[in-house]
Amino acid sequence: MHPRSEWNAQPARSRQLLHDPLALTVHWEGVGVGLSDPAEVPAVVLAIQRYHMAIRDLVDIAYNFLVDPWGEVWEGRGGGVKSGANGTNYANSHHLAVCVLHGPGDPPLRPVVFTAVACLRDLYCLPLRRHSDEKPTACPGPELSAWVPLNAQPNPHSQPPEEAMPHLMLRDTRPEGSIWAVYDSGQIVHLGGGAFGWYLAQGVPLVDCAVATNEDNPHAEADRLKALAG
Repeated sequence: MHPRSEWNAQPARSRQLLHDPLALTVHWEGVGVGLSDPAEVPAVVLAIQRYHMAIRDLVDIAYNFLVDPWGEVWEGRGGGVKSGANGTNYANSHHLAVCVLHGPGDPPLRPVVFTAVACLRDLYCLPLRRHSDEKPTACPGPELSAWVPLNAQPNPHSQPPEEAMPHLMLRDTRPEGSIWAVYDSGQIVHLGGGAFGWYLAQGVPLVDCAVATNEDNPHAEADRLKALAG
């Protein structure tokens, strides 16, 4: 997953945590995106965020995740954060949101796009829903609308192996905070808003805390996080 830093995200004005999502709602951008080069994706994602914050007066980009035409996943609000995209208060408060960067007039979706959405589905162990299941809308477009009902249920066999399980996760509560997995070996992994949903489902403790990260020195960061975790 490409973190927010890769598309130069503006800081969120605020965020509301969502600890127990019930589904992952699938969207498309709804207008022709016209992407022809992967190098264009960061600017497109940033433009979506700016539109959502300046024109729609949202606190951040509306989506938790975005998938580009090459099947790459980009972190929006990130997992575990309330969405602003799903059209109703209930859906925003209970469902994560993924947007495929695709719209009318764009080329047909590549198979890797469906694979990426399925990977998010499996990562979070969440059933898929269409935006049109929440309110009357053409979103997520004909291809995704046909695919989602046939592929809605997560596949437990695609999850990370148990031997890779961390013993603790730490989530920085600041708006731009990171999520870290801490392993018995002392290794830490920056999850970037990703796999913690599946780890939570397996019973790995998650601790919310305010931390001052030092990502340029991972060894010092590991020692500090282990001390913080006790």
